[in-house]
Amino acid sequence: MVRRNQSEVGAIYYNLTDWFTIVGEYAHTESDSHSIAHESDHTMSAGAMMTF
Repeated sequence: MVRRNQSEVGAIYYNLTDWFTIVGEYAHTESDSHSIAHESDHTMSAGAMMTF
């Protein structure tokens, strides 16, 4: 059984032009159970957005 889930997320947006944006994101997640089990995860992602 899960005792605690926690995440911190940060993102950076950079407008290359008025209609094209570059995106970078980082997430850190931790999970604890009622026993001695503990999990941790680090995730990075990147992408682009087009608006019109």
